[in-house]
Amino acid sequence: MIKNLSVEASRKRFGYLLLLPSIIILLGLFLYPIIYSFYLSMTNTNFFLPNFELKFIGLKNYISLFKNSDFIFSVWISFVYAIITTFFKLLLGFLLALLFQKRIKGFSLFRILIVIPMMITPICAGLIWKYMMQPGFGIINYFLKFIGITGLNWYAEPSSALFSVIIVDIWMLLPFVIVVMMSGLSTVPPELYEASNIDGAKWYQNIIHVTIPLMKPIIIVVALINLIDAFKVFDTIWIMTHGGPARATEIFTIFAYKSAIAQGYIGKGAASSIIILIIVIITTLLFIRFTKAEH
Repeated sequence: MIKNLSVEASRKRFGYLLLLPSIIILLGLFLYPIIYSFYLSMTNTNFFLPNFELKFIGLKNYISLFKNSDFIFSVWISFVYAIITTFFKLLLGFLLALLFQKRIKGFSLFRILIVIPMMITPICAGLIWKYMMQPGFGIINYFLKFIGITGLNWYAEPSSALFSVIIVDIWMLLPFVIVVMMSGLSTVPPELYEASNIDGAKWYQNIIHVTIPLMKPIIIVVALINLIDAFKVFDTIWIMTHGGPARATEIFTIFAYKSAIAQGYIGKGAASSIIILIIVIITTLLFIRFTKAEH
């Protein structure tokens, strides 16, 4: 018995030893950039200046950011963008998944076509929609004028720019939500619907009292993934609007990029990145805690 335990323990130690190189690499790739970014956030320098040097200034970058109205506005825009995109992706994804679950002739083709946006890179998607929404020759305004509706300036005006990039984000990631929701719907036992129908339940009552409660764990996971993804989006918005016009789409990832890369204030950009990381972590933990408590 003791010999078997010692053999089992040695096997476990050998397994951990095999995992050690991968763990070290992952920790290095994950922890080193965060630690170095935190160090840079404590410095004050500009890469565009000749003979620049890193000067330690403590928490001054963080204090200046919390006093910076542009940064506060970018945080606000980020939350608005994340909440709206996540909500509509979940709503539309769930409804379309219910629709695609029906065995209707021709829907098998739609199930194949629906995943196409997932295959397009964010930069290409941003360029495609930028040309489609172009106020002068864009195809969207062309069809709107064809049916007698005045075309919009879409991403060219502050009042509609955020709405435009939200549409693109929903279009890109909605297929992922639909696929996951359809997988979840396939796990719901049909016997529950049969029992509910015998009790005289309507179709919408089946969705509210049977489908949604059983799908709640999947819905929570999908919502969390989309919320985190919305907080870290950059390339699509950058290629379409560069954060404009008038900072209408300048979420905090674009603010950090402009500070560190475009303006050269690497300390300020690193500080904003650390704040973004903390905000995302806190938001994620609060979301998980709230959904667990409700569950």
